[in-house]
Amino acid sequence: MTEALLRRAAAAVLVAVATATPIGGYLLLLEWNDRSSEPLQDYLVGGGGIWLTIGLALCVCWNRVTVWPVITRWAAVPGMFFVLVAGLKIGLLTSAPVALGLLAVTWAIAAAVRLVTTRPVTTALIASRLEIPFETRGLSARLVIQQDRLVLDSMRSRWKRSRDVVAVPWTALQSVRLEQVNEATTWQVLVYAGDDVGAKALDYDVSPGPALRIVGTARELLVPVTGPVGEVVIRAIEARSAGVEVSDEPVDAERWNAKIRLRWTGVLTLRQRRAGLHHRTDYRPWGLIAVIGFLLAPSVTAVIAAVAGLTGFDELYENIAGWKGVLGFGVIGAGFAFLIRLPLRQYRDFQQGNAFIEAFPEPPPPPARTGTTPKARKRKR
Repeated sequence: MTEALLRRAAAAVLVAVATATPIGGYLLLLEWNDRSSEPLQDYLVGGGGIWLTIGLALCVCWNRVTVWPVITRWAAVPGMFFVLVAGLKIGLLTSAPVALGLLAVTWAIAAAVRLVTTRPVTTALIASRLEIPFETRGLSARLVIQQDRLVLDSMRSRWKRSRDVVAVPWTALQSVRLEQVNEATTWQVLVYAGDDVGAKALDYDVSPGPALRIVGTARELLVPVTGPVGEVVIRAIEARSAGVEVSDEPVDAERWNAKIRLRWTGVLTLRQRRAGLHHRTDYRPWGLIAVIGFLLAPSVTAVIAAVAGLTGFDELYENIAGWKGVLGFGVIGAGFAFLIRLPLRQYRDFQQGNAFIEAFPEPPPPPARTGTTPKARKRKR
């Protein structure tokens, strides 16, 4: 627990550094060109919405640390926008090298976040709830050990990790072993393709060498890995699945349909529903994050105004109408805090339904008909 907390804290510091670094570059550009009077606080308030959304994303993905490098890069977007604005005023010849350098630094910080949160793979990390990613051998796919399941993502591309995700929860895991593949083979897995379609087959190549054979009640995977990686994966799976009761009962149609309906959210428009957008495996209800950010905005504005008044930022304080603004936004924020439960519940339900289809991509077959059909009775005339 202590190591996991320290990893999160170190990663959070790096995210803050990635946020502040482009802003520092922006101030440096202004200083070089005698434009220190530019209204920085107006830009900071403008970027507050993005940073609020990023803070929410970090809270939502508290254990999904494989997403934190992506969040880190997004945290630098407002600052990079400031640099772009300064570059248009000052000149691209002066600002372009600074912008490229800041972009490289941001990318390096994101890589450092990944290393801090996932490497080295220690006993304490395995015992925590943090995700542990592993690279496969010869595939774009990535093997991720989560708290309650094993996930194979990036089946199509490293740049689209959420598309065609395959999962085996511990409740459906029967066995896992490291074996030697002697001949090149093609393996096939099923991925969700819609409640009216069922599942589609996805093929990938397995080259000769060590591979993990993962057997579950709903699917079987053959994942090529290196020998050392396979041994660590098996150790992590055995530790995290220990004590979990494996269910051999097949999923019934009623439960499958109920889980599928959880992926329908209130941010889907009628056109999107008709187009079946929610049937795509890479669909995510990001609109819910925007709704949550909107509902939190009055509370954040009240806090910013109060802090500005206490720390001497009189101009910002007066722009939010002083104490009247603090009180007004505080009352509105208190009311919105009651409503925020609805989008949060929808997001949790979506995550639950999405995890289900990644493990059980197709509906169960209809029950077999048994017994005899009674003969029709003849009417007596």
